[in-house]
Amino acid sequence: ADRELAMEAVRVNGNSLEFVADELKKDREIVLEALRQNHKCWRHAAADVRFDTAVTPGNPIALHGSHAPIFNVIKYTLVDQTLKVIACPLSGIEHRFELPADATLGDFGSRVAEVA
Repeated sequence: ADRELAMEAVRVNGNSLEFVADELKKDREIVLEALRQNHKCWRHAAADVRFDTAVTPGNPIALHGSHAPIFNVIKYTLVDQTLKVIACPLSGIEHRFELPADATLGDFGSRVAEVA
């Protein structure tokens, strides 16, 4: 299998991961490059990479079939470079979160996972 060719293919189209050799579907770098291009190509990666905690350490954003808490964001404001979020799960209990202005959805998911 030609690793360089596979890497270039997934950079252009993440779904190309479906057609690379099985041994390359286990290659973390190739899988991550494919995911950067198209997050839906995850299903074409080898199972040992999909569930590898080195690739997705404590990822609070659930993959298909995973358990994840459901929270509704009720209000959010940006005050002095701090993102203030009020969110509640299905129980209806409001939780308040403060995150840096450059926080990602993953950062918010991690905070939600702490209280869920």
